[in-house]
Amino acid sequence: ATAAAAATAAMSRSFGGLALWVRCSSHLALCMLTRSQLAGVRPDVAGRYTDALQGLAFQCFDGSLRMPASGVNDNFCDCGDGSDEPGTAACAGLPTARFYCHNEESIPKIIYSSRVQDGVCDCCDGSDEAGGAGSRSCPNRCKAEGEAFQAERAQKRASILEGQQVLRGMEGQVNETVAAWQAEQRRLESELVEMERNESVSQALVDSLIKAREEAKSAKAVPTVPNATLVFNEDFEASDAIDGWEVAVGGGARIDSDPKGQHGKVLALRGCTWGGDVFSRKGIMCSLEHKCTVEFWARGAPWQGFSTGSKRTEEEGFDAHSWLAVPASNPDFADRLATTESTDDWRLYRYEFPNNDAFQLLGTGLKVSGREVHFMVQSHASTGQCADTMFDSFSVWRNALGQVTFVDADGDMIEFRLTGLGSLDIYANNELVGSNVTDVKALNGDFIHFADGYRAKAPNRTVVKAVLDLVQQSLAMRKKEHQPQVGELLEKQQPEVSEYAKWALDQQEDAAGSEASDSFSDAKQTDNGEVDWQPLATKKDSDDDPELKQAQANLESAKKQVRGQRLRLKRVADKLELQAKEPRHFSMIDACVESKIQEYRYKICYFDEAKQDSTRLGRFKGWDEGDPSVMLFTNGQKCWEGPPRSIKVHLACGPVASLDEVWEPSRCTYEARVTHPSACTEEALQAVLQSEEAMRTPREEL
Repeated sequence: ATAAAAATAAMSRSFGGLALWVRCSSHLALCMLTRSQLAGVRPDVAGRYTDALQGLAFQCFDGSLRMPASGVNDNFCDCGDGSDEPGTAACAGLPTARFYCHNEESIPKIIYSSRVQDGVCDCCDGSDEAGGAGSRSCPNRCKAEGEAFQAERAQKRASILEGQQVLRGMEGQVNETVAAWQAEQRRLESELVEMERNESVSQALVDSLIKAREEAKSAKAVPTVPNATLVFNEDFEASDAIDGWEVAVGGGARIDSDPKGQHGKVLALRGCTWGGDVFSRKGIMCSLEHKCTVEFWARGAPWQGFSTGSKRTEEEGFDAHSWLAVPASNPDFADRLATTESTDDWRLYRYEFPNNDAFQLLGTGLKVSGREVHFMVQSHASTGQCADTMFDSFSVWRNALGQVTFVDADGDMIEFRLTGLGSLDIYANNELVGSNVTDVKALNGDFIHFADGYRAKAPNRTVVKAVLDLVQQSLAMRKKEHQPQVGELLEKQQPEVSEYAKWALDQQEDAAGSEASDSFSDAKQTDNGEVDWQPLATKKDSDDDPELKQAQANLESAKKQVRGQRLRLKRVADKLELQAKEPRHFSMIDACVESKIQEYRYKICYFDEAKQDSTRLGRFKGWDEGDPSVMLFTNGQKCWEGPPRSIKVHLACGPVASLDEVWEPSRCTYEARVTHPSACTEEALQAVLQSEEAMRTPREEL
């Protein structure tokens, strides 16, 4: 009886001290056999094995087979679910094949059957190896291991309790802090009212000064081109002005206020483009016979030309175009008619168009004459001032020409054409042979000498008289008193400055005291007494109006104060809103944690953004629906040829906030572990307490 009791007690210990009493016969040998065959059995199913051993037959758990009790743990896998071999590796590989380590004085553990008798001591009691528990090959380590587990759990419990104490201290400051935020919010709102009033007063003053200035300008005579008709005019002041323009795909033109306060509403470009940023919907018709005078204001790095279409395409013949006003920094387009400057000041440009009857680009076989063309403007990447480029006051006058055409004695068609600017151009067989000609001679009644010795014999003196009358008209338009007669030798003894040129040059001298918007401050006299039109003039800026300049500076300062105050007010409102939504995480509001991990410095501002050095990993989006202890930060800076960066922040309990670990499980997707008192919840404490009685499974060993 004493031996039987000892055997029964041994059976009890083999199941981790549970009150599981094995029913066996009175024979000690049978009891000893049962103990051997019950190796690796979980306590919750031990009864099925002991009942089988008592009846000397075992039924597979899946019902697939009934066998003698001696078949249990005989190192041969009979059952499809492996239930007949709980203590050997015979059924290794089956998903249900597991070995139970009792690990008395430590934590029970379940391992894969493949680890049984593999020469490695997986169970602290050594029961997974052939020698059994406490054998020399696998000494029993359970007492030491159990003590280590207990110490670890005690430390976790203490850390959670300390964190909860810190958190309670923080929560005690909530009411005081919220009250301070609310007081700050009221103060900022009160100050904002005064700042907005100041902004309104400043805006009204600037508006009144600008209006007075515009009224003064409108009282002056509007300059026109002599003997020409205005066929196009756009100053972009109308509320629907943009409707008259077609913005190209990829373009960014818009109607905006002139930041210099000089031109009111202007056509502003947002950036660089090619092939035209924006096109006028309305077209104009110009020709070699009826040239047009083109005028516009611009600043930045303007490109201007004409296109056969009102939108950009790439089809030959459909988007034929010519760039006629091109920055000086661009060496191409030698046939440009105006050279623009890359400057922050407003410049006035004027030229005559067309100079020849062919388009520069994509216009094979197309003539400019007799064809409707559209304004096109852009700012090219080569200029470096794309975002600063603006246009204003486009005007086009079609010249009412005087013209004399005849066939000379050699059979060449000769044309004398007078432009609206008083320029006399001469063509032979539709080819320009003389531009802005002033040196014209009539010799022996029939011959006309012009353009560096070129001579044509007119059919009669009536034609010669008509040509010389055209010359007279050209000179009269230039305000130069010279009356050529038929047969008279028309020869200039020396270059003279015409009245027209003098007027342009006078504008440069009087610029300081003049408010004319079309002053020609950079006009220069050329060797032949004419005016070099490029560039023309800078438009007067607010430096010439100290009162307006000061008012604009005051307005900008007032706007800046309002913007800053609104931003400060928003930050306070955001904190109050967060406190209402996240009372448990009050201590994390307006707070950050950072640490240098390997070669990078990471900084996580809990409800704002996360960074790796200067690279933004994401902005706070919310909490993970599957795990409320995980903060999600998304829409970070985009990886090179990859997705936008993002990071998951796992909160762990601890009395002191710290950034403990950062890793990158996949490209541009980060995860971090942050310790913070706000994670020290009652749920976290219960999880640690419950883990003391938990059984370790194979998943925890991976």
